[in-house]
Amino acid sequence: AYLTSLWCGKEALSKALGDALQYAPHRLASPLVWPEHRAGPWRARALETVPGHVAWLCWSSAAVDPQRPVQGRVAPLTMSSSARS
Repeated sequence: AYLTSLWCGKEALSKALGDALQYAPHRLASPLVWPEHRAGPWRARALETVPGHVAWLCWSSAAVDPQRPVQGRVAPLTMSSSARS
């Protein structure tokens, strides 16, 4: 279960970063091992799923000045899930 969650977190992060094919899984730190599930502007959460599955949600949380709303940009948000082996 641990390795499946580790891999699933890496997959969710690579998708959030853009083109998942550009990121080698062995070069990404899984959100599972990030302190408080944070790494720079990136945030992650393990989600509750049906028994026997794992899911991770990753998103960019850039600081936003409330006096200057960001227009035309949406932070990437992605989820990845997998069956536990």
